[in-house]
Amino acid sequence: MTQERPAKPRKRIARKPLWIADVEDQRAWTMKFAKKLREIEKVDPAITVILRNERILRDCAAQVRLYGDLAVTAHVRRERERRGRQQVARLNSAIKGITEAMEFYAEFGDRTATSQLQQYRQDLAEKLQRSKQAYSSKRHGRDRDHTILIRLQTFLEKHAGQVTNATLATLVNKAMELDGQAGSERFTEETVRKNLRAFRSKNPAMMTLLARESEGVRNQNDGKWAFSLPVALSRLPLNCECKQLLRTEANQCRSTNTSA
Repeated sequence: MTQERPAKPRKRIARKPLWIADVEDQRAWTMKFAKKLREIEKVDPAITVILRNERILRDCAAQVRLYGDLAVTAHVRRERERRGRQQVARLNSAIKGITEAMEFYAEFGDRTATSQLQQYRQDLAEKLQRSKQAYSSKRHGRDRDHTILIRLQTFLEKHAGQVTNATLATLVNKAMELDGQAGSERFTEETVRKNLRAFRSKNPAMMTLLARESEGVRNQNDGKWAFSLPVALSRLPLNCECKQLLRTEANQCRSTNTSA
């Protein structure tokens, strides 16, 4: 009698939260968030600026909700890993093909073609190593993707003036209170400072990319902006940004080697 193999547990898929595409749900959430902020409006001048401008309030609420929802980070991480696997598979396939081509030309004694293909293979091998780093999830945050928090800070400083780590912690805590997560985790000024410092130290190329993105948006919109949750989610470091990140990191590596 054959024994049946135990069924493997099904892996949970981190799906994109439904509220991201629900405009009415986000509008209602923003109103409740504003009510939370009015409780401490007089304590923090930045909160006052946020509440006095409907567009700043709307965009701030959307971004802080993205950061507070762990399902968002799980979804982004899954998408990044999927795209990373595709990129690595393509690069491995290209390296294999070039290696076979090198062997072919070597058999015919074509040293020029072999040497040129060897350079291409080396370039692809370097891209493969950078891809594994660029698509890594750990460098963006263990539980939450701190790219969202960096973008929130940049956005608020552009439209509401100087924003302290204490202000960011307050915004995140109020959002988590609204979503019933107040008891699970509590952000402090020190927590935010450590998270942002760790992100900046591990992602210098990403910080350069975010700065260019912020400057480009400011020049393009000339002080005007529009915010969409689906668009905001798509702007997290996935496929397009990782490709740009690869180029940025490659340039930084060349600069370092040249200076050395």
